[in-house]
Amino acid sequence: MKKTITTALLCLISSFLFAQELTKDELVEIISNESCECINGKGLDFNAIDKQKLELNFGLCIIESYTKHPEGSELLNVSFNDEESLEALGELVALKMMTSCPDIMSLMVGNYLEDDSIITEAPQNNTLNGLAFLSLKSNQQFNTLSFKDPSNGRTYSFLWLEYFDGSQLLENEKKLKKHVFNIQFKEQDFYDPKINDYRNFKIITKLTEQ
Repeated sequence: MKKTITTALLCLISSFLFAQELTKDELVEIISNESCECINGKGLDFNAIDKQKLELNFGLCIIESYTKHPEGSELLNVSFNDEESLEALGELVALKMMTSCPDIMSLMVGNYLEDDSIITEAPQNNTLNGLAFLSLKSNQQFNTLSFKDPSNGRTYSFLWLEYFDGSQLLENEKKLKKHVFNIQFKEQDFYDPKINDYRNFKIITKLTEQ
């Protein structure tokens, strides 16, 4: 009996110590993964769901996961009595979920861009021509495409958040480095936890080969 109690206590202590060793970024990643599983497990029809209902379920899943991790109050500085801290948590988790739940987050971003109460103007499409492909990085929080302008040596990065015309050209990355492309994109501000502020991103909307 004493041995059983001792073993149980050791397990609890080990779990506690492990929890204390988590970094803020690791905890946010855990919450994003759990939130992704949660919202996928609700059986929602993402093609027909009302955006308010989607946002509500998104928020509930984040809160459900957050409450499982008591260390979050210290690492993330979140209070249920502070709306700004809850919004900041949602932004951090949403950024991570671009990797774990790209389809759902693309839909959420689409709803955000269409919401007239959040933005007064639709983002305008811009065009850059004659860019040489450099790389496609899919191990970041976003899928990022990099191109270079041979005329001036300037490098451009574009987020791949949703389906766009010409995305099929990216299926063979080796062939891309031998070709030049024209790119249409829109610009949008998103929260970047690395700088603890919003910054401007270029989001690719169309890719054509010259």
